[in-house]
Amino acid sequence: MHAPRAFACAFVLLLLSAFPPAAYGQNGAAASEETAAVPDAAPAPYTEVPLTFDDSTYAVVPVTIGGKEGLPFVLDTAAGRSVLTPWARDTLGLTEGDTVTVAGASGQATYQTLRLDALEIGGQVVRDLAGLPVVDLTRLEQSDIRYAGILGNDVLRRFDVMYDLPDRRLRLYPIGSDSTTAVPGLDALERLPFGPVPVYGGGGFVKLPLAVGTGTAEAVLDTGAPQSIFNWRAAALDGLTKETARRRAEGTRGLTFREQTDTYLYTFEDVQAGPVRLAPREVRVADLPVFQRLRLADRPAIILGNDLLADRRVVIAYSTGSLYVSAPR
Repeated sequence: MHAPRAFACAFVLLLLSAFPPAAYGQNGAAASEETAAVPDAAPAPYTEVPLTFDDSTYAVVPVTIGGKEGLPFVLDTAAGRSVLTPWARDTLGLTEGDTVTVAGASGQATYQTLRLDALEIGGQVVRDLAGLPVVDLTRLEQSDIRYAGILGNDVLRRFDVMYDLPDRRLRLYPIGSDSTTAVPGLDALERLPFGPVPVYGGGGFVKLPLAVGTGTAEAVLDTGAPQSIFNWRAAALDGLTKETARRRAEGTRGLTFREQTDTYLYTFEDVQAGPVRLAPREVRVADLPVFQRLRLADRPAIILGNDLLADRRVVIAYSTGSLYVSAPR
C-alpha cells in the first residue's frame, strides 16, 4: 500500500475562509424558493451505497450527477464545502462561474466555482449546491480511480450518516422535521456527544474529546484523512518528543500549497473516546496549518482519520449532535 501523499482535510478546511455561510434551512438543507415551492417525493427510509478504498485508503462513494452514475467522490466529513474536479466538470459539460481566492499559512491560490442543481447518492437527492470550487485532485490519485470530487459536510449534514468501515458501506438516513434520528439499533452502540467547531462558515464538523496519555485532546472526525494526525501538544500528553518518534522523510502536504510540514510517526497505545478504546495505529504527528484554521493550535488536538476507526461502525447523528461507535469487529 502506498503512503498517502496528500490530505483532503488540510486543503478543504482552508477553503472555509473564502466562502460566506450559506443560507441553510432546517437540518442544514440549503433553503431556496424553488425547492420550497416544488417539494420532492417522500424520501426512502435510508439509502445505502458501497464504500471503496483506493491504494491511499481514501474512502470513495459513487455519486450521480446529470444522469451520469458512479462518479467517484472522496467522502470527507471535515470538508466544509464539497468540490468538483476539472475532469468531472468537463465530463458533465458544466460551466464555471465566479472565482474564489483561498488564503492559507503558506500562500494563496485562486479557483473557479460552479453551481450544481442536484446530485444523487443512492436514492437520496441533494439540491442547490452553489459555489462549488473546481479543484485538481490528481495528487490524491494513486490507483485507477479518477476522482470526480470531494463529498463534504455541506451534503452529509443533511442526513444522519452510518459509516461502516469493516463492511465497507455508507447509509444516509433523512433527518425528520422534528430533528429526531431514524437510525435503528443505536442502543447497542456507545454514544459520544459532539460539539461544533468554531470555524468560519458554521456547522457540520464533528468535534469530540479523546483521552491521550495523561490528558485530553480535542479531535475532529475526518473521513478524508487515511491516517490520523496529532499535533505536538496532543503527542506531549503521552510523553512523546521528536527524539522518541520516527521522522517521516516526505513530511505532509495539503492539496493547496507546496510547503511541506515536518512530520513524525508514532503508535499511541492508549487513545480513548469516552469508554471506547481505539486500536493502536501508527499516526502522524505534525503541527499542520489545519489546526490553526480550526482554532485548535493552542491546545492538544487531533484529526481523527479512518485508521483509528477501521474496525468500527460509526453513526454520525447530525440530528441529535451525537456520534455512535460500535464494538470492534
